[in-house]
Amino acid sequence: MISTLVAFLILWIQSPLQGQISAIKLTYKISVEAPEREKSDGLAGQTLFPDSVSVTYAASGDYVLVPHDKGFQSRTVYNSDSNLIYTFQEGSLFVTAIDAGFDLEESRGLTPKVELTNDTILINGAELLVVEVTWRTGKFKYFFKPDFLQIDPQLFEKYKYDQWGKYLSLSGALPVRIEKVVYGSYTIVYDLISHTHEKYDEKIFELPAMQEVEGLGSVLMKKKVFKLVGTN
Repeated sequence: MISTLVAFLILWIQSPLQGQISAIKLTYKISVEAPEREKSDGLAGQTLFPDSVSVTYAASGDYVLVPHDKGFQSRTVYNSDSNLIYTFQEGSLFVTAIDAGFDLEESRGLTPKVELTNDTILINGAELLVVEVTWRTGKFKYFFKPDFLQIDPQLFEKYKYDQWGKYLSLSGALPVRIEKVVYGSYTIVYDLISHTHEKYDEKIFELPAMQEVEGLGSVLMKKKVFKLVGTN
């Protein structure tokens, strides 16, 4: 069955329930390969990463990412209006936010290479194409099926973090697999294990009232820190 954001956008517009929107939810299983030095020390590295994550995309391009692991009590929200990626930690009044329009190497004049390769891979009988992103410090591969999980790339045209926007401009589809390799560090693989179209309370994409805390962020890294307001 072909799943598209175009289809759920139509459902969203026609939704009869006030305060609810249709969204697509993707769940990825995460596997991690530790660097050799940690393998020799008997350290798996898996505890640094959740077992799986779910990402719920709204028709606006906003998304919410939630890890599925009791050791990771956090929630990440991308707000397309501000183009910021906010991370909320359970029990904390402070919120960190990074600029989705920022790429560290690109800011230093080192333009990452983003290309649709000639490689293909079979996963569960489906032939996937590959977009590869190469930085000096690592390499990402996004695996996708052109007619599966389609999305409008213009929703993320300002999104440079992980070169997500450029990937989508080449693929027009959300990835089935993501491989993240940081040289000398971990290799992290995200494999899609489920995708559903559901109706959600639109409040899950809304940001709470908060105020920026000057001096705690980083101008160089385009990072901001906020404090929640109106809470005890």
